[in-house]
Amino acid sequence: MTQLNINSEDLLEHQSVAATDDLDYTIFTGESLDLPLSAQREMRETFVRTAFYQHIEGCPEYADFVTRLDFDTRHFTLASIPLIPVSAFKQQTLTSLPAEQIEKWSLSSGTRGTQSKVGRDQTSLERLLGSIHTGMEMLGQWHEDQVDVVHLGPTRNEAGDIWFLYVMSLIELIHPTTHFVNNGQFQSQKAIDSIVETLQHSDQDVIVVGAPFLVIELTEMIERQQLDLAAKDRLMVVTAGGWKRHSGIELTRSAFNEKVCRAFGLNSDAQVRDIFNQVELNTAFVECSAHRKHVPPWVYASTRNADDLGVQESGELGLLSYLDASATSYPAFIVTDDVGRVYEGTCPCGREGVTMEVVRRLTRAAARGCAMAIDRKTNAIVPTGEANHE
Repeated sequence: MTQLNINSEDLLEHQSVAATDDLDYTIFTGESLDLPLSAQREMRETFVRTAFYQHIEGCPEYADFVTRLDFDTRHFTLASIPLIPVSAFKQQTLTSLPAEQIEKWSLSSGTRGTQSKVGRDQTSLERLLGSIHTGMEMLGQWHEDQVDVVHLGPTRNEAGDIWFLYVMSLIELIHPTTHFVNNGQFQSQKAIDSIVETLQHSDQDVIVVGAPFLVIELTEMIERQQLDLAAKDRLMVVTAGGWKRHSGIELTRSAFNEKVCRAFGLNSDAQVRDIFNQVELNTAFVECSAHRKHVPPWVYASTRNADDLGVQESGELGLLSYLDASATSYPAFIVTDDVGRVYEGTCPCGREGVTMEVVRRLTRAAARGCAMAIDRKTNAIVPTGEANHE
């Protein structure tokens, strides 16, 4: 492998303990999304640069990739840091730490044989949980005895290696949670009974957490049973995992919000939120009341032109990409198969910062063409071939 020519003083500067400590403080205090935009930009610059140096030292494959690009490791912008196509995680194992330090291997929820496989150490897992906790602060402020979580999914143990199921189950580490998928079976009636019991016989609020298609199944049961829940401001629905139903019928977000508000008797669609994550990303992005997903200051999010991976302007449609400094066990510097927008400025909710939205997935033909373009124009970390979809 070609060795990188990196000045030792440069490494010491960017691999400082202070930068790592500052990142953990930023993640675990839960206040990062309320910081001024200028402070977020400064943090992002420090955290991502530090992570870049850590990964070219720790991950031989990424270091070789960077070397083959003749990348200047001393003078660069965040926008120029080499990106890994998510398809690379389907074809090889990329780690920045020894195997014995990996606490959990996780798989994407795609068809077996085309799944991404990502290894995380304890620090990466804890920081992921910290990002969820930070995002949950936007949903509301509850003490442990003030909220009951109805999780339309399995426990962490039953979730196994499937990343989406595991991430959703982490809510139990933040609030008291009851899981309503057991042995692969969704216990929808028990979930409804639990919600009714809490609303009618306690002062607790309810958070319903689950995949959109399971939330829809719940609302349809409520409508069939003609239940008048009248939850008003006491219930919130939090989804994750995409909007396409098993039947293949796609429900628009506005139609979904309307259906959920009607079934549960909610005061506002601001009580229906969504969380974004994928197995190659170590941070969860949580929606605010304006339905914008907020990107915390340890992640550099951007959209890229499919032809040359050039960074696009705020709000311009392109391939979503992320440089996530929270992952220590692998280089979370990825360009995805998602088409979307990234905004920088003041959100309608009043917070300053960066927000993102996913508009659609690339079609298979377009994904193949994009993967080839990435391989040809940037000498990708692996020959990508035809992109695999979950």
